[in-house]
Amino acid sequence: MAHYKLGVALKSKELLHDDIMFGLTEHILRAEYMVVKEAIYVQLEKLAIQIGKHLGLKEDLVVPKGW
Repeated sequence: MAHYKLGVALKSKELLHDDIMFGLTEHILRAEYMVVKEAIYVQLEKLAIQIGKHLGLKEDLVVPKGW
């Protein structure tokens, strides 16, 4: 999301300048940015494995070890 409409979701006094998303993640999702980011990565990895299985690929080719 571009900063263009950030003011619609947050008032200037609600902005967290030390947060990468300026507090938007906490305001809308009620969770810290890094927690949301990790959850998204977990879901994307699961989806990649599903797609890989559908295509008949080995899991190591889809998600490298140690990822």
